[in-house]
Amino acid sequence: MRTILFLAVILFVASTRWAAADTKACIDREAAIRHLQGKFSEVPAALGLTNAGEVLEVFTSEEGRSWTMLVTTPDGNTCLVATGAAWKTVPTFAALDNGF
Repeated sequence: MRTILFLAVILFVASTRWAAADTKACIDREAAIRHLQGKFSEVPAALGLTNAGEVLEVFTSEEGRSWTMLVTTPDGNTCLVATGAAWKTVPTFAALDNGF
């Protein structure tokens, strides 16, 4: 349930910013991942498949200090969608039910 809710939020955010992705930086996926890991110590945190067949990925650094959202097209082209700081994973309804 947690994963489904998390991915739903990510897909909603990505769908509202998709038009802007056309003007963002696009590079080879492997180069993008190397850059995120090397410069920001970001690793994959979540991914999903869009209705258009692209892969949406979120990379985060330790303790969520920074995060990056990428979209990869079927041809392997990867585009930067958004970046930010202070990434937090929210608790799921199931986790809240256990303690409250």
